[in-house]
Amino acid sequence: MNSPQQTVLLGAPKEVALAALEQELTQLWKETESSRADSFHPVVRACTMNLIVVTEDEQGADAVAAMVGEVTMEHPARILLAVLDRRANESSLNAWISARCAIPEPGEEQVCSEQITLVARGEDVGKIASSVTSLLVPDVPTVLLWKTSVRTSDPVLRSLLAISDRAMIDSSEELAPLPTLLAWGALAREGSETATLGDLGWTHATAWRAVLAKAFEPVEVRRFLYATDTVVVEYSASTTPRHSGFSQALLLTAWLAHVLEWRNKGIPCEVRGGSVSFSFFRQENMVSVQLNPVASPANEPGGIERMTIGAGAGFSIELQEGEPRSEIVMTETRGGHKKECVVPLRTLSESELMADELEILQRDEQYEQALNTLAAVVAGEGKP
Repeated sequence: MNSPQQTVLLGAPKEVALAALEQELTQLWKETESSRADSFHPVVRACTMNLIVVTEDEQGADAVAAMVGEVTMEHPARILLAVLDRRANESSLNAWISARCAIPEPGEEQVCSEQITLVARGEDVGKIASSVTSLLVPDVPTVLLWKTSVRTSDPVLRSLLAISDRAMIDSSEELAPLPTLLAWGALAREGSETATLGDLGWTHATAWRAVLAKAFEPVEVRRFLYATDTVVVEYSASTTPRHSGFSQALLLTAWLAHVLEWRNKGIPCEVRGGSVSFSFFRQENMVSVQLNPVASPANEPGGIERMTIGAGAGFSIELQEGEPRSEIVMTETRGGHKKECVVPLRTLSESELMADELEILQRDEQYEQALNTLAAVVAGEGKP
């Protein structure tokens, strides 16, 4: 997605009865096409997947819908936005329909997707899964974006996982992400009966994993990777937007532990506020890992800010944000000599990250292994 295109609703959402929803959608498209008959931008109705989005933030639901709408410029979909109010005293389930369309370039067709908004309150939250199931377009993939807390016992989550091909969270939205990561990992370990699981927090850390691999690519440097004895990761968090690098730092550490075959010999990690200490071993050599919170750059979402890997007194590699979210400065120190290079980053919005992830429906084994490693270390099980 290279252009800053946006999507808009064609008219205000129309409240409809659930039983007549498909008929109302058919009528909506007839009215849309007839009203645009003389336009230079003919409307094209498109659907390549079902995109289920679940949130408990009713006030923020419109912003979520707009973000997901941008995703449909790359992946036209039937959007099923479910807003859950579990604490409501009275029970209800209401539905609205609308057409969400990309703003076309001159002379191009206007591609539109369907948006169905379901608001469930009280005990009727339990009806969401069956309602969504009845509205799925057949013979196309179904993707779930779960934008609320993750609990392995949540019947709504479990029911939606059972009908989805892929399910995504964004653990970066959690300022204290460990419970979410552990719960998501537990669901991933349950096997193939549910959707394959992903995490935009993991995707955010992709650039750091790639630059780290690049740093140790030269043969003469690679031997230091297996002699690593210290790792320090600094991350930031922001509340507006709500975004933290904590989950990224945790996943990056777990990934390193897995690929380098570090063991923790039954020593659980120590968590103090936002700081976490890990003690690993590669054979008999100890590896000390520290995650520390730092201030976030002004007006920027939180993320990983700096990472230092040391191997003995004479070698270190430091990766640090240069221009916020647009480059990583890599500094190698070996035998008193320093070498520096700058790696540019492609800064992606949440919708762009999501669109990229929708290209992948198969399991991400590296991510699942990172979750398994994290769970084992937190529990002090002594295995990678």
